[in-house]
Amino acid sequence: MSKIQALIIGIFVLALVGGVVAFATFKGGGGEATLPPLTIWGTMPAEQVEAFLGEVRLKVNDTLQVTYVEKSKTTFDRDYTEALAVGQGPDALLVTDDLIFKNRAKITVLPYTAVPERTFRESFLEAGESLMTPAGVLGLPFAADPLVMYWNRDIFASESLREPPKFWSEFPALAEKLTKKTSTGVITRSFVPFGEYQNVPTAKLALSALFYGAGTPIAKLTAQGYESALQDTAVGSNRPAAQDALRFFTDFANPAKPVYTWNRSLPSAFSRFSAGDSALYFGLVSEYAQIARANPNLNYEVALPPQLGGTLRKAAAGNLWVLAVARSAKDQPGAFAGISILTGQPAGQVVASLGTVAAARRDVGAPAGAKVQASVAADTATIMRSWPDPDFTGTDTIFRDMIESVSTGRLTVENAVARAHGTLTNLLSGVR
Repeated sequence: MSKIQALIIGIFVLALVGGVVAFATFKGGGGEATLPPLTIWGTMPAEQVEAFLGEVRLKVNDTLQVTYVEKSKTTFDRDYTEALAVGQGPDALLVTDDLIFKNRAKITVLPYTAVPERTFRESFLEAGESLMTPAGVLGLPFAADPLVMYWNRDIFASESLREPPKFWSEFPALAEKLTKKTSTGVITRSFVPFGEYQNVPTAKLALSALFYGAGTPIAKLTAQGYESALQDTAVGSNRPAAQDALRFFTDFANPAKPVYTWNRSLPSAFSRFSAGDSALYFGLVSEYAQIARANPNLNYEVALPPQLGGTLRKAAAGNLWVLAVARSAKDQPGAFAGISILTGQPAGQVVASLGTVAAARRDVGAPAGAKVQASVAADTATIMRSWPDPDFTGTDTIFRDMIESVSTGRLTVENAVARAHGTLTNLLSGVR
């Protein structure tokens, strides 16, 4: 009998005999323990989850009984709240980190006696550390879907360029070289879809990546609670780092700038790249197959997102998929045991082998012989950051207003960042 089996069985005995709800210490492993049936509600595509569960049953634990119910992200809160109101609901949640924060009152915080802080930090990628609170962790990282850089190889080759940019400092010259316009200034080929929000689906993540790279964590946990970090000054500077990041992003949609390459009248960033009319596209690594389906003849590849030069610290953005114990779980220790197995190293190797997203564990990289996208996914996930987004709909509005107020000329970069900081501060004021 393995250690995890003994621990889990011991918990079940305690719960049955004494009516005590307690958690075993997280070990982050697999194990062949027989677990109670587990119902998981989530927003990850069911086809993807079922493929994962099938492999886990074959390779990790053949007694695992999991029922997965896919939910829409837009209606998840309502569905879950309605279920709780009538004493129903899932045992666990599988959602992105922003939904975890939004539903933090409806999940069970895992205390550090169950998931020691050191074990958590050593087991999971740094992006998972945004789940840490003074009382414990909000869930266990399951997978990472990082924002990567897709590049059109034919467009680069047409200008005798052999590889995509590795640093943000390369963007201005490349924008002038690769953007094509008519004599009247109409953009016929874009370099990168930066500077607008409404036709750039990943604008929030792209700007977040720039914030992280500039040293701005967006929000931070202090002794007083969560606070906005958008007005934090950069090292060696007297102005907020977020200003430089926002200015860089919005300049590409400014007709008065030499780097002008994007505007809101163009098709969506995904469509324009898929059509072969944009040199770069910043999208989630899980979009790789979608691009191929949209245009089977597109000669494209994926690469790590660019970085700032002259600094050791690298950064990227993305979606972190998290498994959390639901408040509605009738068997809380059983639910914890289940998600522990599903986020352990053997299960992480299954996630990595499927090639759609990266494992969220430090001890699982891309499998041997992996395709380029799987390798890039693993490398980018390693440098991925996350922040405690308390209400994704509210923060979507903050990012949209911050970008569009500059692109339309309503506000200066300085005023746009200051206003976003104030709005985010108000949004975070009730989060503890």
